Amino acid sequence: MCLGYLSPIRIIQRNVGEPMSVADVPFREDFIFIPEWLSVALYIAAALSVIALIYGIYVKAKPIGLKNLVGVYVKNLGQNVSFTLRQWLLQRRLMLRRYPGVMHWGIFFGTLVLFIGTVIVFIDYDILRFFSVEVLRGVNYLVFEVVLDVFGAFFIVGLVLAIWRRLVTRPAYLENRKWDYAILAGLLYIGVTGFVVEGLRLAMKPVPWEGWSIFGNLLAGGFRVAGVSASNSEGIYQALWLSHALVAFILIALLPHSTLFHIILSSANKLRSKIIQVGRLTTPFKLSELMETGNFEVKVGFNTVQELPWDRRLMLLACTNCGRCQDACPAVAAGRALNPRLVVQHLGQVLKMDKDSWGQDVFQGAVSEAEVWGCTMCGACVQECPVLIRKPDFLIDLRRYLIANGRADQRMNLLLTNLQTHGNPFGARSHDRVMWMEGLGIKTLDEDPNVEYLYWVGCAAAFDQRAQNIAKATATLLQKAGVSFGVLGVKEKCTGEVVRRLGEEGLFQQLALENIETLKSYNVKKIITHCPHCYNTLKNEYPEFGGQFEVKHHTEIILELINGGRLKLKKGCKVKAALHDSCYLGRYNGIYDEPRSILNRISDMVRIRERERSFCCGAGGANFWYKVDEQTRIPDLRLDEVINAGADLLVVECPYCLSMFEESRKINDRYQRLVVKDISEIVLEALEESKR
Repeated sequence: MCLGYLSPIRIIQRNVGEPMSVADVPFREDFIFIPEWLSVALYIAAALSVIALIYGIYVKAKPIGLKNLVGVYVKNLGQNVSFTLRQWLLQRRLMLRRYPGVMHWGIFFGTLVLFIGTVIVFIDYDILRFFSVEVLRGVNYLVFEVVLDVFGAFFIVGLVLAIWRRLVTRPAYLENRKWDYAILAGLLYIGVTGFVVEGLRLAMKPVPWEGWSIFGNLLAGGFRVAGVSASNSEGIYQALWLSHALVAFILIALLPHSTLFHIILSSANKLRSKIIQVGRLTTPFKLSELMETGNFEVKVGFNTVQELPWDRRLMLLACTNCGRCQDACPAVAAGRALNPRLVVQHLGQVLKMDKDSWGQDVFQGAVSEAEVWGCTMCGACVQECPVLIRKPDFLIDLRRYLIANGRADQRMNLLLTNLQTHGNPFGARSHDRVMWMEGLGIKTLDEDPNVEYLYWVGCAAAFDQRAQNIAKATATLLQKAGVSFGVLGVKEKCTGEVVRRLGEEGLFQQLALENIETLKSYNVKKIITHCPHCYNTLKNEYPEFGGQFEVKHHTEIILELINGGRLKLKKGCKVKAALHDSCYLGRYNGIYDEPRSILNRISDMVRIRERERSFCCGAGGANFWYKVDEQTRIPDLRLDEVINAGADLLVVECPYCLSMFEESRKINDRYQRLVVKDISEIVLEALEESKR
């Protein structure tokens, strides 16, 4: 092999424009069979398409601000390298669904590599040649050809999969528009004609290294058999070459006006968003600061898009309308008014209207109150969204506006009254909080303030008779393992989670500050709770208000006690158990392995939709406390899934999940044979006799 092949950059001693010898080393031939006037026209068309692209971006970015959009890339691209690699390059969210993930991977990386290849050609031919430097020569050129051919094939395969998905498989959540077909057809034309033009060129003018153009060489062989030559096919070659370029330029010019604009907007949103924990809501104000100033005139929520900050507008415009959130949403599955895709799309459509329309009340056509109240805040839409749009943030702020303007129904108002007057959503008396622990020998922190853990019981297990068994089982397990713990008793109040997700931020912060003051007065450092709603609030939302505590869910502490030999289990039973992942424990906090590690030692597990893809029970987002119109109850949908999987036992990790499923069992005979229990109850039953 000639050493010239190994030189990454070779200095060519020749005059500008002087043709290189084919006998020398492999090199790229540009504008072969193309007259000079046509090549000049190409540059003019390219320039016009780029001008149209830039102007289109300027116009379409007005709701965000071009300065803000450019700033996202300038400020975040280098800082968030690892995040960019995971979410942008590795396509992690998209790959959660294999078919569309592979499809998009092919299109994305095909486009990316072909674009980089085009830039390299431009630099090599239009800039470096004037300095007698040529990069695309020798081994460099051969590798360049192979890489572009391979990723060009990926590009075409991805597009074929996309077209097949829209024409044949047609998932119900995917909206099909004529514009989308036109874009896909144009991209496919670019990909296919790219190979055809390459094949024609090699057939018309063979070169010794043509085998490195994998697919072009295959087509060239076929063209030669068909009798293609420079004398009879030059016109066809020029026509295809020109059409290939023109379609590309048209798509470039139309990019800001089509779904292709998501390439810019969704990437910007990913860089801007990072990964904000689903379980942590935005904080519109600090009650403590308002109390210091005495000025309580603060607007919460929004009812016009002009009130949204630019980064929230970016979220709306970044939506690709893929429908994944719709497919994952329990409200959609239950036939509620809410469709998270349409909420984002409709708000985004208002942004795309004339700026004078931004001041219109969004409740006058863009969204309905029924949509806003239909959300369970389960986070499935955020988990599925490939461009990291946080739909619950918009719905929470819309709820905040409705609550602040007195647009809550009777049950919502009763919930707020109960929390204001009694400190719990049930409206129960404070001294009833300790009734569940009678005869169990559990001490309050007033009786023994020197315990290691505070056991936060929560409202459901304190006042709901069925859920009280969770508190009894958890406390008994802690006692048997010798864990030092106590409870607040009558001094415990609701964490405020339910009212925060209802939209009453002020009452939430009031409860949070009162609870934090109580916990600090007892010098509490470590907290155990069986309630994922309490867990998430104490762990993720209280720190913002000065409440820094080490918080453990009961599945975490139970597993620690089992692994440490402080709780010993029997070898197991033959019952088939399915585990329901709580949204607030799983998607909100990533606790999946602990309950599975426990149950795998006790029973055979039946697989249902699980982990990040788990299906909500329907209680979250304060939905437990008011009525939502729906065609099918959300917990019924989940129980149907459990029964169809052949499970005899449904294990939960949350008192609200337990209550929702138990209610379904009471009103539907189909679910009577299914037993529903909290994991603490299962572990208590599975203890060795010597430890019980």
